[in-house]
Amino acid sequence: MSRRTFTRIAAAGASAALIATGMSVAMGTGVASAYDAETCATSAQRSYDNFGSFGTDYYLSKEILNDGVVAPDGTVTFLIKSWGAGALISELRDFHPEGFELEKAEINVSWVLGGQGWEDATARAVESGNRVSVRGAGWTTAGGATAALRTTYRAPSDLEPGTKVDAGGAGFNVVLAGGDHDWTDLNLCATVRAKNAGEQVSGSLDNAGLGSVNTASANAFGSLTDPQGSIAGIINNLDFGKIIGGAMGS
Repeated sequence: MSRRTFTRIAAAGASAALIATGMSVAMGTGVASAYDAETCATSAQRSYDNFGSFGTDYYLSKEILNDGVVAPDGTVTFLIKSWGAGALISELRDFHPEGFELEKAEINVSWVLGGQGWEDATARAVESGNRVSVRGAGWTTAGGATAALRTTYRAPSDLEPGTKVDAGGAGFNVVLAGGDHDWTDLNLCATVRAKNAGEQVSGSLDNAGLGSVNTASANAFGSLTDPQGSIAGIINNLDFGKIIGGAMGS
């Protein structure tokens, strides 16, 4: 059982226990996003200023990459950026669509050594319901620096092509009084497209138990000193009837 599955089972059990006692619980999403299928977009930006920011603005944007489209069982990437008048940002949050599974999280901040650059943050990302957050000691926004979070998710396999999916919200914590904000009104959506031919074949190969043979990995093709023998061995072990049947059924 994966860590994510165990966490969700535990959360569901805790929720059921609270409901049984007459209490209610929000399943860790933090915010409930909303969108209008007729007017939703693939990018949005919000800002705030208050007494804690001394009248200066801090900004947060969220964008759906990959042209704002996603295929069933495909991946989609969201990019959240934050910037402002010099204060530190200690946390970035993404609120993703229901049923999407996090595959990778990356941050791009201004490092003391090396300047602005990307770093894999998957291991330190905290998941809670539909929220993914990455925290730090404080990332500067001075001198035009930005702090960004890029998250990649695996979409459910039962998405219907032609429909739209609520792309959720975003939030950040600026290290100032009153600087913790989540936005639920971004009105973002991704458009579901049909799988292309390559994705259909890849799915058929997976269903046939071939896994990542098409990645041309060293394990798949064996020793480079005998490429013909290695490839012949793979071909001899393929069940073409199963592959063709899987492709026709896609």
